[in-house]
Amino acid sequence: GLASTIAWTMYGCCIHDQYVYWSNFPGVVLMMFYTITIITILARKTSVESLELYAKTEKLFLFMITSFTFVPLVVLIINDTDISTEVIGMLATFVNILFYLSPCTVIYDVIKTKDASSLFLPMLLANLACSFCWFMYGLFGLNDVWLYSTNAIGVFLQGIFVLMRLWYGNKANSKIAYESLEADEKEREI
Repeated sequence: GLASTIAWTMYGCCIHDQYVYWSNFPGVVLMMFYTITIITILARKTSVESLELYAKTEKLFLFMITSFTFVPLVVLIINDTDISTEVIGMLATFVNILFYLSPCTVIYDVIKTKDASSLFLPMLLANLACSFCWFMYGLFGLNDVWLYSTNAIGVFLQGIFVLMRLWYGNKANSKIAYESLEADEKEREI
């Protein structure tokens, strides 16, 4: 999320589009806060698993910050607006596709267990709506290939994830609710 908002904010600057810029810049601030918060929480945990996750998260965060510092410097050195826009557009597209693909990390487990509780439906629906709006704006508002192609992929992937979530359901919550009902019945019997 952080990488995506940074990349699209830079792209908004390159194409001089206030809508792309101002809709992503607040995301940079929020995602920076979320990322630092997660790193801080992981650093305070003492389990080996948490420390390993902390180290991986911190390395990814530092790589991202370094990359997003280096790319704008290269773009400034190029001094060609068209090339700069293409480089930032490619970067934003790449990062955004990774963002849209992130639920794929649990798809195997979802299909294997026939339980989609690991796919958070409100987030999937928000991503679907967001990618649809950006697809429409990119295609009809700007006719910008980076915006509409990336978000067409987002609409497709998020649509599949929403359908999977609806098809397989949330058995983890169903099990908890069932166990809660059983406990209530036993309590009434007593």
